[in-house]
Amino acid sequence: MKIIDIHCHPSMKPYNNRGYRDDGNIWTGIKAIRKYFDSIPGLIQGQIQETARDSQAHLNEFVKGNITSAFFVIHPAERGWFTRNIRKDRQTIKWFLKLLLPERKLQYLGASLTGSPLKKIEGIFRRVNNNEGIDYYVEESYKEYEFLKDNQHLRGSRGFTYEIVSNYETFKSVLEKGKVIPVILTIEGGHALTHVESGDYFSMDYDQLPDAVKTKLKDDLKSNIGRLKGNGNETVFDSGHTPFFITLSHMYNNFLAGHAKTYGRYVEDLLDQVPALGTGITEAGWQAINELLSKENGQRILIDVKHLSTAARLQYYDFVKNKREEAYDPVPIIASHAAMNGFEHNDLSREDTHKFEKDAWFNRWSINLTNDDIKTIYESEGLIGLVIHEGRMPGGNAKKLFRKLKNQIRKGGKYAQKYQQQLKNAYLKLLLGNLFQVAVTVNSKKAWEHICIGSDYDGIMDPFDIYKTSSTLQDMMTDILNYLKNPDFDLIVYRNDVESVLRASEIPDYYFGYSPLEIVEHVAYKNVEHFLSCYFTSAYLK
Repeated sequence: MKIIDIHCHPSMKPYNNRGYRDDGNIWTGIKAIRKYFDSIPGLIQGQIQETARDSQAHLNEFVKGNITSAFFVIHPAERGWFTRNIRKDRQTIKWFLKLLLPERKLQYLGASLTGSPLKKIEGIFRRVNNNEGIDYYVEESYKEYEFLKDNQHLRGSRGFTYEIVSNYETFKSVLEKGKVIPVILTIEGGHALTHVESGDYFSMDYDQLPDAVKTKLKDDLKSNIGRLKGNGNETVFDSGHTPFFITLSHMYNNFLAGHAKTYGRYVEDLLDQVPALGTGITEAGWQAINELLSKENGQRILIDVKHLSTAARLQYYDFVKNKREEAYDPVPIIASHAAMNGFEHNDLSREDTHKFEKDAWFNRWSINLTNDDIKTIYESEGLIGLVIHEGRMPGGNAKKLFRKLKNQIRKGGKYAQKYQQQLKNAYLKLLLGNLFQVAVTVNSKKAWEHICIGSDYDGIMDPFDIYKTSSTLQDMMTDILNYLKNPDFDLIVYRNDVESVLRASEIPDYYFGYSPLEIVEHVAYKNVEHFLSCYFTSAYLK
C-alpha cells in the first residue's frame, strides 16, 4: 500500500553531520555514537532510553516501506535546548540536576539526543555561554535547504532518487517517473525565519523587547519570508521549492506566537519553556501570518497549528474563519503531527499539569487536539497527521501498561510472546482510539477524509516500539486494516470530557459505509493526495 508521511525529518541528522562524518547520508541514515549516551549519568539514561537515536526516516526506509512521498521538515535547533533553566522555583531539584549534569554531561546529552556531532554541540554551547544570538534563517534554515537541494542527485536503494516539488502538478509528474520520490518542503518553528542578535532576548516576551529590536525582527521576517518565496539576491529558495506550510511555533519563545507545554517533570527543571508559554499571537506573528499567506509576494505558505498554545490556536481559528466567511478565501488548517486529548472544548484556564497525565488513557495536555480543534480543522477542510510518538500520545494509564508489558517481555521465558502480543494490542488500542476520536467527534463519513500520517520520525522522539522506523508504517497500516476487518477488543475514546468505552461491536458503526480497506487507504495516502489536489495547486497558491 502507498503511504505519504506529512511530517518527518530525514535531513536533520545527515545535515547536522555534514563536514563532521562521512559514514552516512540521507539515504543510509546516521548511526548514533554510543559513547555519548554511555557518558550520561544512569538516571538520565533511563529517562531517554527509548528516544530514537539512530536514523528512523532515512530514505532507504522509504523505499523498503513504500513511502511514495513525504513532507521533509527543515528545522533549526532552538537555542532553548542548550540553555539551562535558572528560575528560582524548585531550587533543590535544579541543584541536583546541575550536580548530575554539569556542562560537559549536558553536551553529551545534546549529542546523544540530536545525533549531532559533539563538536557542533560544543560550538553552540560556547555561543550560548557568550550570550551570542543566532541568525536562524541564514545559518541554519537556508543551509538545510541547500543540503536537501544538493542531494537530489544522490541515488539510494534500487536506484531511487528524490525531487523537491512545490505544486500538485509537479508532484503528479514526478510520481509518474518511477523510482523518484516527490518531496514537499515544510518548516517547523517560526524561529527558522528570525535573526536574534543577543542571547538576552530569548528570555523576554515580545512586548518586553526594545522597539528597535522589534523593528529589526519584523524587517527580517519580511525579508526571509520573501526569500522562502524566491525573492531576493542571496540565500534564496528556488521559486519551485517554496515550502508548503510552516509551524508558527515550536518549543521555545520565538516572538511570534505562544507555544504549548511539552516537558514533563525534571526536564522542565532542566530546560526553560516559560517565556511565551501559553501566550497568543504577537504583532510580529500576525505580520508573519499575513506575509506567509499572501499571494502578492510569491507562492502562499500555509500555517501548521501544531505546537501553538491554546490561546494562539483560538486566535488563528478566528482569523481563518473570517477569511473564509468575509474575504471568501478558504485557508485549510493543518495539524501535521498531532494526537487527541479527549477534552470537548479549548479552555484557556486549564493548565497542563501532571494530574492530567496520571490516570488517563490519552495524553490530555493542550499540545494535543480537543474535540473543538478537530471540528475546526474538519470545517476548514484541513488535515490532521497522526503522530507515532510514545511521549506525546499516551496518558499515564497507557504508559503504565506499556512499561508493565515491556518489563515482562524483558524477563523472557515462555510467556514473552504472549506479552509481546498484548503490547502490540495496547499500542493499537491507543492509535485506533485516536483515530476513532476523530470519527466519533465529527460523526460523519467525511471524518475519515481528513486524517493522515505525520510520524515525526527523526524529530527527537520516542516511537512506538513496534513502529520504530518509516518502513514499519506499512506494518502499522496492515495492523489497523486487520483490526477494522475484525474488531476483537474495545477502544477508549472520550465523550463529555470523560473516558468512554467504544465496544468492539460498535466499531463498524463508525465506518459510515466505508470498507476497512477504504478507510486505511484514505489514512495512508488518499487524503493527502486529495488535499494536495485542492490546496497545492498553482491556481490556489498563486
